[in-house]
Amino acid sequence: MWGHEEFLGKAKLYFGRAAALEEDENEEVMLWLLLGLEFLLRAPLARIHPALLALPEGDSLLHAVGVTRANARPRSIPTKSVVDRLTKVDPNFGEDRGKEALYLADLRNEELHSAEAALQNASPDVWMPKLLSVVEATCRVLDLDPTDFLAESIIQQAETYRESANRATRHQVSQLIAEATSHYARLTDEEKAIRRAARPSTMPYGSRTVLACPACSEQSAYVLLSEGRPSRAEYDEAAQEIRYSVVRVAESLQCRVCTLTLSTTAQIVAAGLQRLYVESYAEDRHEGWEELMTYEDAARFLGADDYGND
Repeated sequence: MWGHEEFLGKAKLYFGRAAALEEDENEEVMLWLLLGLEFLLRAPLARIHPALLALPEGDSLLHAVGVTRANARPRSIPTKSVVDRLTKVDPNFGEDRGKEALYLADLRNEELHSAEAALQNASPDVWMPKLLSVVEATCRVLDLDPTDFLAESIIQQAETYRESANRATRHQVSQLIAEATSHYARLTDEEKAIRRAARPSTMPYGSRTVLACPACSEQSAYVLLSEGRPSRAEYDEAAQEIRYSVVRVAESLQCRVCTLTLSTTAQIVAAGLQRLYVESYAEDRHEGWEELMTYEDAARFLGADDYGND
């Protein structure tokens, strides 16, 4: 029911139905594409284990691990949970791709569960670049090629819209940088010194990194990073260490000197700054165990007294 290959097969089937339609059948093309995306998004979780797709209530989880019964109706987790788990399974997928996936899922749900003509009113220059980016990101997780799923004509059209959007974003960012550079040139040395010493006032609290500002070159650009997703831990037996990385997505930027503000990941990328930040960690396998639990604590926890081991 939740097999990895079955999800891929069904995604290809639905994407293929979209490709077989005429270009003027826009709404039906969109619907098949959005339905196919749903199955593609679930494939990485199914590849790890079907239990990642099962609702914890009822018999769904038992069904996912192979314990079945007659007349059982297992249910899977909603798309929002699929996307959240996918960003944890592969941190490079990123919160920005997750938001795009949820936008597309909401578009599909609005069409299917309301009286609104959601697909008819959706602009292709908005939804098609998002679809392509999410398919590409999911295929990277699966080590597959997007052309295995999307028709070449759809990819080309989505790439055209995406490049147009990227040009618009780059133009917007270049204007923001020019304005901030001009503002910086008008500041006195005293004003610059005061601003260097100040803390950002409008950026919400969270993980941050400080970079050279693309407008004024001061080491004063605060980049707000996402919560972060840890990679799978690897145990180094020789060093007796557990090693892993935390991947964070750059979400916004604010320079405390020239006041340059970039409010989205797309704007940050358009400014020539990196999208992902990776922090590596190593933990000693045994560090902290002695302080956390004594021998007596362990014996009490295991119920040694109950078995006469006193």
